[in-house]
Amino acid sequence: MNLDDNNHIGLLAQDVEQIIPQAVVTAEDENETKSVAYTDIVPVLIEAIKELKADVDELKKNIGTQSQP
Repeated sequence: MNLDDNNHIGLLAQDVEQIIPQAVVTAEDENETKSVAYTDIVPVLIEAIKELKADVDELKKNIGTQSQP
């Protein structure tokens, strides 16, 4: 492998593959090296943020109605 000496931040392809298999590419080398197609993850993350925001908004609404007399 032709790797550089720099520190990199990323996700483990094997972990991503368990959740979003279509975002992982397996090379046809002797090690079957896996890599993450990060651009394929972006839409999934955006939808997750939307869902979390909806949950937070609902919780805020529920807290607001409980605190009123």
